[in-house]
Formats: sequence, structure tokens, C-alpha cells
Amino acid sequence: QHVGRTGWAIPLVWIPVALWAAVSFLLVARTLRRITQLAAGATLTGAPTSDVERQLTLRLAGLRTDTEDVTARLAERTRELERAATNARRSEHELALSRIYNDNLTSALRSAVVAFDGTGVVSSINRPARDLLGIDASADAVGQPLSRLALATAFASRGAPNEAEH
Repeated sequence: QHVGRTGWAIPLVWIPVALWAAVSFLLVARTLRRITQLAAGATLTGAPTSDVERQLTLRLAGLRTDTEDVTARLAERTRELERAATNARRSEHELALSRIYNDNLTSALRSAVVAFDGTGVVSSINRPARDLLGIDASADAVGQPLSRLALATAFASRGAPNEAEH
């Protein structure tokens, strides 16, 4: 045993233990610092020094590749959605123009025109048809079933669908 100035006895056996602990701490700290750098996305200089570092380096490279692939696919899907939205807006615009054209066309006709869908609901009626069938201009016949309008009996003899059949 060695007695220091303060009077504490330091067994000589503790000196190698302290040295071993210091070296172990330095080795662990170096490895943890490299692993922390890998996790943060930094590229390490030099070759990986342990199996864990090699595995993490390979896994990180795989994750980077996967991230790039997902980002590229997401960008492509975004472009596809933008094209689809543009096409949908264009189709809606063309449909609105077609409706306006058809409404103008049927309004300009002197003949009575009543259009209805497959379920017997009136989708369009022009002024001559309103006059002919005695439907008030303020009454909204569009969207009404044929059976509720005075013209239901006129179409019944021609085989038009009515509300009771549906």
C-alpha cells in the first residue's frame, strides 16, 4: 500500500483498473461518436472500425436509396395528379360549354322541346314547350318527375318512363 500526502491509502491494484476504465471509456466514446455521426447522416472518413459500424453504414446507404426512390415516386404521382386535375377542369369546362350550347339551341327553337333522363326526371324544357303545355315560366319544371307535370299524360302514350315504374 502507498500512503499519499492526504493520508489516504491507495492500493496499487486500483491503478491498472483505472487505466483499463479510461481506455475502455475512450474506445466506447469513439465508437459512439461514429455511430452518432452515422445516425445524423454524416459520412464518415475512413473505413468502419467495427461490425456495428459496417452494418449501420450499409443500412444507412439502403435507407438513403429507399428515400430517393420514394421521393421520385412521390414526385411522379404528384405530376400525374396535377395532369388529372387539369384534365378534369378542362372536361368540366367543356361540359359547361356544351350545356350552354344545348340550352341556347333549344331556347332558339320554335318547336317545343322537353328533355328528360332515363328515370323520367325533366332535365330541360324550352319556352315553346312551356307555352304548349301550359307550364308557368316561374315554375321550375327542371328536376321534377314527369308524373308531377301536366305533360306526363302526353308522354305516357308514347312509352316514356314515369316515376311509378322506378
